[in-house]
Amino acid sequence: MIAKCKAISHGRAMLEYAMGDSKMDQIIQRNMTTGTNPAEVLSEFELVNGHNSRCRNKYLRFEIGIAPGDCEKLKPGDLNKIARRFAEKMGLGNHQFIAVTHKDTKNLHIHLIANRVGVDGKVYDTEFVGNRSARAAEEISRELGLTIAKEVRARKEHVAQGQSQYRLDARAELQRMAYESLRRCKSPKEFFADLEHKGIRTEQVKNKQGKVYGLRFEYKCEMFKASEIGREFGLHSLFNHYGQKLEGQKGEPFIPQHSRGPLSIVAEAGRAALSAAGDVASGVIGGLVDTMGAVAGIVGSTTSGLGNAPPMGDELETVADAEERRRRKLKNSSEHEAKAGVEGCKIASRVQVN
Repeated sequence: MIAKCKAISHGRAMLEYAMGDSKMDQIIQRNMTTGTNPAEVLSEFELVNGHNSRCRNKYLRFEIGIAPGDCEKLKPGDLNKIARRFAEKMGLGNHQFIAVTHKDTKNLHIHLIANRVGVDGKVYDTEFVGNRSARAAEEISRELGLTIAKEVRARKEHVAQGQSQYRLDARAELQRMAYESLRRCKSPKEFFADLEHKGIRTEQVKNKQGKVYGLRFEYKCEMFKASEIGREFGLHSLFNHYGQKLEGQKGEPFIPQHSRGPLSIVAEAGRAALSAAGDVASGVIGGLVDTMGAVAGIVGSTTSGLGNAPPMGDELETVADAEERRRRKLKNSSEHEAKAGVEGCKIASRVQVN
């Protein structure tokens, strides 16, 4: 099931279209209206909104589409239930509305036309009303076991891009946990902290000026844009869901600082292994320098003590050969230790990923 909404000014034309004899099947829900034709319903709406001269778009047009495969699943009265639950979730209790089904196409759908001006005089807030409509339709679909449009669309999009089954499974699991947190948490900070507790790392996306304009989620070493998880997880949509304005969060980190994400652990393990290899190499080289200095001192003292005696070339050459063998042995040891450090980094990465 899918739903959308738009604030409109042409209430008469919309009512005539929705309630036309050639299109309308039946009236399934109404609120504070008794009219049976477009003119009667319009006059009832105008009795309420006629006193508001500041509001230009005084009507709301909702469209609720039922997936073709779900028509057989619907029981008698389910369409009435869908319209009623949708109106409740959209907060239309104080607003006049009428909901009808259409028979002019093969795809079953509902038109719900509401008075944007409530009986209490308040004007319905249409900020992110499209997102809220889609979310309401999704929740009702889950309640009734109907097809969720965005999941079908997402599967088609991502399978078409040739993504691996591992990534698709990780995305589905991330999406399930993200929606659970969205429903349970009471603020953006609580939402981000809950994701962190579940092993999901949230990353801010910034432009060249350093301004945050979006979000990314990392799960099981896979990175997903917020739009891949759901439209509710866009930066502004998320804050709006909790009744907060993003502009009001300036100077305040709205995403908790993550101490150790999956990728950061691998990076730290790699840096530690390389650092250890560097320390080993430094120690070996330092010992080699000390040894060569000691040999040079021995040779120097031996030479100075001989005075005018004939040079002991054979003995000195023997000492030099021994030191050369020692130097090569130490060099090979250093290379072996460094290679072991790099292998340790790779093993740490594989262990973390698995």
